[in-house]
Amino acid sequence: MSKNIIFCADGTWNGPNNDDNKDDIPDYTNVLRLFNELDGTADTPDMFVRNEQEKTLRNKSGVVLQVSKYIHGVGDSNNWLDKMLGGVFGAGIIERIVRGYTFICRNYDRDDDIFLIGFSRGAYTARALAGMIGECGLLDKNKIDLTDKEEAYRLGTAVWRQYRQKTNVDGSLLDRIIRDAPMFLHEQVDPNKIIYFVPIKAVTVWETVGSLGIPEYIKDARIDAFKFASTALGEHVKYGRQAIAIDEMRLDFTPTFWDKRDNIVQIYFPGIHADVGGGYSSTNNGTGLSNGAYLWIRTELGQLGVHLDPVQVNVDFKGPIHCEWYQIPYKLGVRQLRRPDSPDLAIHSSAVSRMAWPTPLPVQDNTGMWGAQLYRPASIQPYVNACWQPLNGIVIHP
Repeated sequence: MSKNIIFCADGTWNGPNNDDNKDDIPDYTNVLRLFNELDGTADTPDMFVRNEQEKTLRNKSGVVLQVSKYIHGVGDSNNWLDKMLGGVFGAGIIERIVRGYTFICRNYDRDDDIFLIGFSRGAYTARALAGMIGECGLLDKNKIDLTDKEEAYRLGTAVWRQYRQKTNVDGSLLDRIIRDAPMFLHEQVDPNKIIYFVPIKAVTVWETVGSLGIPEYIKDARIDAFKFASTALGEHVKYGRQAIAIDEMRLDFTPTFWDKRDNIVQIYFPGIHADVGGGYSSTNNGTGLSNGAYLWIRTELGQLGVHLDPVQVNVDFKGPIHCEWYQIPYKLGVRQLRRPDSPDLAIHSSAVSRMAWPTPLPVQDNTGMWGAQLYRPASIQPYVNACWQPLNGIVIHP
């Protein structure tokens, strides 16, 4: 019997201990909320210790139906791979991809359904991992002892290097990483111990950002670390789903769209980055908007066969829109959103309802102060009329 293998990668600053407003109530992202609602028994009673967790779901006969793993945006500093990579540039990015990869390799059997889920940099992780699997395949657990985690990490990191060299998009940055990295990054993997042509059921993400890759800064100079090999979702991935924020203004958070293709759906939701991917307190309806994007992805995954134990979610298009750039002087600009004129690239109905609401709604301004405004998103203005109603041909997702 085939099973689901689900890897959940959170954003860099997000995890089970996130509590920005200090109310002693964790502010979960949509990735962590989804993992918590995946059916199965956890391998540890408390993920707060390691910022990660695995679950296994079995039927009454003991047959495994689903395995899942959640990893914090930063990862476990006590992990062997984290320690071995040390100060190598981009070590955290490499670690998250490799650990997702080895988790899948350790569990994969032919005909299993693989699901990759992420938010923010975790969305990058999910998409990069999908590309790596499509290009390089999986380590064969029947030919390699993947229960030896150190060996699995060594080989997984070597596969990552081979993938980045094949795609040839990192140039001198990759040369520098390999030069500074431990020797195991130079290992070669026996091609006879690889499973090729591995299909992925779905990649579902909230807010992949960085048009060229993950924004990094060295001495105040921006570089784009680990550029996407391609913005096309590989044909080995059957379904792609992405929720995209309408109101984000940080230029470093430029959305990374997938190229148009069958079975890819990308939907615009009201709010900024974390109003879509989650991570704010539920106090004062702070998750009213992110609940909408969460419910959409959760529903899609359920329809694709993911085993869930869902809880009630209250969506409110009138929820507050936050601001994250009043504390740090980011470069700002209106988000450039593609024309939403097809069912696979559309505006969510919650955004249309918010624009139509006749009274001002809560919003945090560029100084961090809270007020209320009519909803008039500049990024959507080209696609609405003078009354802020969608133009003919603009598609609204229900």
